[in-house]
Amino acid sequence: MRKLIFIFMAFLLMPWENCVLATEKAAIDIYSFSKAYTLLKVPNITLKRDEFESKKDFEKRNKEFIENNKEKTVPFYIEIPINFWRIPENKNYNMDTKTFSFYIPMYFSSPYFDLSESRRKKSSIQISKTERNIGSYDGENAFGVRKSVDRIEREEAYIFILNEKNINKYIVKDVVDYFIKVNIKNIDLDRAKFLKENYQVVLKVKPEKYKDYGYIHEKIDYEQPTLSSPEQVKSIERTINVSIMEIMIFSGSGELIATQKIQ
Repeated sequence: MRKLIFIFMAFLLMPWENCVLATEKAAIDIYSFSKAYTLLKVPNITLKRDEFESKKDFEKRNKEFIENNKEKTVPFYIEIPINFWRIPENKNYNMDTKTFSFYIPMYFSSPYFDLSESRRKKSSIQISKTERNIGSYDGENAFGVRKSVDRIEREEAYIFILNEKNINKYIVKDVVDYFIKVNIKNIDLDRAKFLKENYQVVLKVKPEKYKDYGYIHEKIDYEQPTLSSPEQVKSIERTINVSIMEIMIFSGSGELIATQKIQ
């Protein structure tokens, strides 16, 4: 018994950074948006009843399909890139209270036009935004004017938040933009200066179905070239519907700084 107590006390006295691997980012299986989106493609399928299939057989087949794909809809971790964010200026650190604030921008998610304008403005978090030139061709308009046209492909990725009521108390507005704000107390000045340029945000999310859209949604738009803008643009917007379960803040080196469970 004394030996067990000694081992337990030694464990408590271990340096914190050596204690629990769960406090390090490297210990978490973080999904890329692409991986999560691909996994959810299968459970997002809606089975249809065959004309030669009884109602009972269809219900059985549908139940088996859902059960076989259940593991694809479990909660997962996803990193939120911060390199292209606009955050409120000079609002990270409060010298008087030694409180450091992290901001996660909320975005308008265009696939769901059944939402009110105010709801759409703060319902999504942007994961990525890319643009690439995939070639060009010689175009000609109805008047015979010829011009070289660039073919552009734009891709945007979002997570659409369904449990917004649970995170409303963390949402703040700066001018016209909305943010999820997470406050960390007892941060000294040197640490705050370091964190301002060296932090990472990871969310634990649970895939959820949104109405008839299911777990995921893809929207594709095309813009035709004009003389003033000789570009043919293909825009692809992909969305994963989720509930946020936890917000995790890591330092640039992967050390867990703070975590906020969303209930």
